Amino acid sequence: MEYSLFPTPRKACETHFETHKNNCSGFVLAVAQEIGVFLPSTNLFDQQQRGTADVLTMWIEQWLPSPGSPFLPIPAGPYAAKLAMEYADRGDFVIVGATHEMINKYKEKGKQTSHGHVAVVTPGSGKNGFPRGYWGQYGKDKDGNPLSGKKDESLSLSFNKGLRNDLLYFAVMRGKTETKSRLGF
Repeated sequence: MEYSLFPTPRKACETHFETHKNNCSGFVLAVAQEIGVFLPSTNLFDQQQRGTADVLTMWIEQWLPSPGSPFLPIPAGPYAAKLAMEYADRGDFVIVGATHEMINKYKEKGKQTSHGHVAVVTPGSGKNGFPRGYWGQYGKDKDGNPLSGKKDESLSLSFNKGLRNDLLYFAVMRGKTETKSRLGF
């Protein structure tokens, strides 16, 4: 029997969903803290005033990965979602993110955003090749009501289908030293 001082990512998601269902980055940061993972929310290297989801995604993509680190980047591409599901299925903490620039590639002019988006990947398969996950959602609907994220739903509801192969996934190994997946990555 494996023992951990920290809850599983899914349990941490359940704990923090109601408090952060209107804030994707606040949700991911709260879940990370609950399971004992420090994630930076400030970008000291970029002079633009970016939102926290953008900053988290940039850290994931550019600054956190290093040899011997428990942080494992999952390269974007056609196998990224499957690999992210594999890590989530074995209990690792997996984050997925897209900067606002990535999101805006698939949005109509006038409907573009200035915010990136991040979510936590949970075990199981969603729709259209996407994993399942939890996320908060920033913004308001057409009537001015706050948007709300989703609990253990397909991430196809969270990210545009066009983004599927561009999304940046990142696994935090929970006390495991093996980083090679069954897919050979």
